[in-house]
Amino acid sequence: MNQLRGDARFELGDLLPSAVGRFRTLLKEGKAADQSWGQKAQFESLIALEDKFTKAVEHTNMERWQVNPAIHHNEWANFQKGDFTPVVAAYRDLIDLFTCSQTSCKGLLYVVPERGACDSVKCPYGATTINLKRKPQNKD
Repeated sequence: MNQLRGDARFELGDLLPSAVGRFRTLLKEGKAADQSWGQKAQFESLIALEDKFTKAVEHTNMERWQVNPAIHHNEWANFQKGDFTPVVAAYRDLIDLFTCSQTSCKGLLYVVPERGACDSVKCPYGATTINLKRKPQNKD
């Protein structure tokens, strides 16, 4: 995020790039942590999530051209519901990746702790946890 807004009225273009970049970094850190602990199943799960996330971001980027004209009411951009449905679907798919995948939870993922070195990414009910702490290296 480039600037502070006193009214807290951020637009999608203000928040989305930062959120996407941060989540990409957290997934990368999670994969490194899983590798360091030898957690193959979790590592492969994060690879799959990262791939799904990359595809979702690419999909929203392809559909983004419609967002600005539709929001700013340009005369040539009189979209019908069918025109905008793929845009909504693309953004829903992306937003879903920022939430717990467990049907019983579906809470937003968050970083623990809020400040300082990050330990993990979790959902409110503990159904999803991505470890970010690497195994300490032996210094012999």
